[in-house]
Amino acid sequence: MIEIKDFYFREKKYFICLMLSVFWCSITFSQKKDLKESVNNLKQKIKATEKTEKLKLLDSLYRLTYEKRELKYDSILNVYIDYAFEIDSTRVALQRTSDLIFYYANRVWTPKKGVEVFDAFQKKDIVTEDYGLLAQLYRNGGDSYYFSGKIAESESLYEKAETYALKDNDSIAYALARAYKSAIFSTTGDYVSASKILTETAQIFQREKDTVNLLFSRNELATLYTKIGFLEESKKERDEIIAIGNHIHKDPSKVSISHQSLVSNLYNAALEQDIAGNQEQRIAYLMEAYNHVTEPNYKQGIDPVIFYGLLSAYSETDSLNKAKYFFAKIQNRYAQITPIPFENHYRTALANYYIATKDFNKALKESKWVLNDHKSTSDTWGIYYMDERLSRIYKALGNTDASYKHYIDFVTLRDSINSVKKGQALSYYQTLYETEKRDFKISEQVSEIGLLDQENKLKNQWLLFGGFGLLFSFAVLYLLRSRSFTRKEKQNQELFSQELIKNQEDQRTQVARDLHDSVGQKLMLLTKKVKSFENEAIDDLAKNTLEELRGISRGLYPATFERLGITASIQSMINEVDENTNLFFMVEIDNIDESLSNQNALHLYRIIQEVLNNIVKHADAKSVSISIVKKNNFIETEIKDNGIGFEFSEKLDSNSSLGMKTLFERAKIIKSKLLVNSKKDKGTTMQLITPVL
Repeated sequence: MIEIKDFYFREKKYFICLMLSVFWCSITFSQKKDLKESVNNLKQKIKATEKTEKLKLLDSLYRLTYEKRELKYDSILNVYIDYAFEIDSTRVALQRTSDLIFYYANRVWTPKKGVEVFDAFQKKDIVTEDYGLLAQLYRNGGDSYYFSGKIAESESLYEKAETYALKDNDSIAYALARAYKSAIFSTTGDYVSASKILTETAQIFQREKDTVNLLFSRNELATLYTKIGFLEESKKERDEIIAIGNHIHKDPSKVSISHQSLVSNLYNAALEQDIAGNQEQRIAYLMEAYNHVTEPNYKQGIDPVIFYGLLSAYSETDSLNKAKYFFAKIQNRYAQITPIPFENHYRTALANYYIATKDFNKALKESKWVLNDHKSTSDTWGIYYMDERLSRIYKALGNTDASYKHYIDFVTLRDSINSVKKGQALSYYQTLYETEKRDFKISEQVSEIGLLDQENKLKNQWLLFGGFGLLFSFAVLYLLRSRSFTRKEKQNQELFSQELIKNQEDQRTQVARDLHDSVGQKLMLLTKKVKSFENEAIDDLAKNTLEELRGISRGLYPATFERLGITASIQSMINEVDENTNLFFMVEIDNIDESLSNQNALHLYRIIQEVLNNIVKHADAKSVSISIVKKNNFIETEIKDNGIGFEFSEKLDSNSSLGMKTLFERAKIIKSKLLVNSKKDKGTTMQLITPVL
């Protein structure tokens, strides 16, 4: 393993290390030279031979250059395929065609070339009953179409791959095609279908003891969680996969297998930590991946992306010495290849590096290229990411108009993405709830039908020996099932309601911050500029507009909450109601700032806010007493008014009592006990018992 601290000066550390490096490089150079000579010798022999012997030599050349871009592996495959077709060796030609499509789509990231090869294969209209080979061909073809952005076309190819796999009785190939197809559902927002497919395929791989593909399915499931915004679930899933991969890696015979899983999962884990803002963990994952791709037995794969990822990570965390080390490595190792492997990732990393080194003109050039590439594939996340970069670059270059334009595009996309993610999460939970409820009903009906069939078969016996007992038992069983179903349905409804409230609160907070940080700041500047016009009417309008905006923002999220804590926020809210109404307040509030988590404190604040709003709107009260007392293990909140009161049971059952039901849902979220005691003309008392941390 290479230590991080040694990256940029290890070559200078000891003279003996330098000598060993030179020795190793000479061996490596010698091996490469021998390989090239072997390749050239084979090419010469191929030119001089014909038919079966020539095909054998082409096969040897194919294996010698397997997936080695620098030896023009794809050109050799094209010659091999053409000659195999020429001498009617159809099966060999199709095998190598499948290899070439896979190479373009999954190794050198040129999926459009894969599409061209697959289309050429289809035009040949070849008839074969080798269903296993056809399943492989259509699966690789589906990959090429999918990665080229042709999502709809790829689905039919994956489905054909499924059909051929079933004809071949190959459960692994079938599960693979379905796992690949799940990405389509994930891309189009049908996350429930995608997660069901991935769970199903993982079970097949586990049953068949196919560890590599089992890890692949779980990798896709973790990525799915990230798309929905379930970062904690994704990290848990990802860490389990990495732990399994590291365990496999200890077996020398399975190093190649473990590399395939570990490197891709570590890279995806790093991306997820970048989204979560945890740069230290992001770099740790990338470094672990780097240690794998620099091992002598690592085969060519996504190693360029790991280098690009580390260049970006170190550039964005101001670790310039380490960033310079990887910049030099990338320029020597990958920039000389045509086309540059994973070019979009390469140029993104360069843009981040040039921003860090303040070479903003070069950063602008690379960022424009990447933005246009993302736009050509309608990659919303990529466009969002580059708009933010371009806003910073143009600002550094002094072009405020262009900076502002990209910033507006960035903010608009950010809000859209956040809104979509919240909607997707809600949709995911809601669909799960509906599916579970439907499946439960079907199961219940099947059980009842089974019991009725049994009753019909044994009818005479029941009539003689206890029909009444059977009916009684059946009634009890039915009641128990009904109660169980009702309880389960209620739990699902409560879960959905609570998730809805949580997401609504997140949206309120985000909107409040955006209003304060963006619109509020601009209105404040506008108010200051208006004063110079000395127009009192415009000045008043600007001030009133700013105050209204602040009022809306405070309603969405209390401004004092983060700065002063829950206690001061509640006191401020009471003072505001006191100032704007004729209510007489008697207040006793203990300091509870350290007693609740931020999330629970916000729910407590909302409960008190809702109760006060109800008193102001409906109670017709003259006085209100508020008591918040901190005791050993709980906080007791009591709000009492002398208003007209109401019949609590009638109010709770009413269709118009959404506010009251929301109070109880919030109380459940923070595991609190809420009691409401009210009678007409006798006022209302609300008590809330909340456990402390």
